[in-house]
Amino acid sequence: MEGRDLVVRPTQRNMPQNADRVVEIEQKYFLEPKDYVTLKKNATLLTSECKTFRDVYFDTRDYVLTSQNSWLRRRDAGYELKVPTAADEAGVYEEITDETRIMQRLQELYDRDMSMKGIRLLMLEWPLRVADLISEEAPEGPCSIGKWLVPFCDLQTRRESFSTMDPGIRIDVDVVSFMKEGGGSSYPPEADTYSICAFEVMANSGDVDTVSRARARIEAERNRMGLGHCREGHSKVLEYLAGKQKTAFDYLLVNAAYVGRLHLFD
Repeated sequence: MEGRDLVVRPTQRNMPQNADRVVEIEQKYFLEPKDYVTLKKNATLLTSECKTFRDVYFDTRDYVLTSQNSWLRRRDAGYELKVPTAADEAGVYEEITDETRIMQRLQELYDRDMSMKGIRLLMLEWPLRVADLISEEAPEGPCSIGKWLVPFCDLQTRRESFSTMDPGIRIDVDVVSFMKEGGGSSYPPEADTYSICAFEVMANSGDVDTVSRARARIEAERNRMGLGHCREGHSKVLEYLAGKQKTAFDYLLVNAAYVGRLHLFD
């Protein structure tokens, strides 16, 4: 690489917005067994069978993506990237499934992190596919630009989905099994599972007014259903890190402001 200038690629303070994007506004809550019974009495099951899927999450070894509240996963055969639409709203995301857009966002997130650290970047061509960025085995030394992502969380989810009297709200009830090395499920034992429900509203904007209205609708609906007492929950991946990768979780507590605002395990 001799003779090439080292420069920091320009980054935008806010990611570019899509006029036709779909924003997911969600609130997560813990459900006790009696609360699950209450939910089933007051909501309508959307499908007769549970949906099961497997997610593998990827990041750098120093959590460049997760520290920016951005989550790259491979769900079954496809890649998805969840990025926040508002810096102070941990539960408001745009979910991107188009691979070209995923690659654009990944480069922005990577460049932003390097710029914040004052690290100057080589002007290298990025690959066109997400898979070309992934090393299934964590490398011994620093990740190269070609293989800078490694898997850090592998889980299987069994999901039931419900509709409510508010047609714009969907409820997902997830039972998550953390996967062992080699692909086997850790479920059972019960201690290695995580159960949570998410109230979700889909919108075309993540602006403050839209988010506030969505949150008010969710609050009204869960109170109507007799679930107003349920304790607020959090990401299943953060639960995994807190229980299985404490060093990584502690790193995020220090370096990711949104994690501290969640008041986990209060």
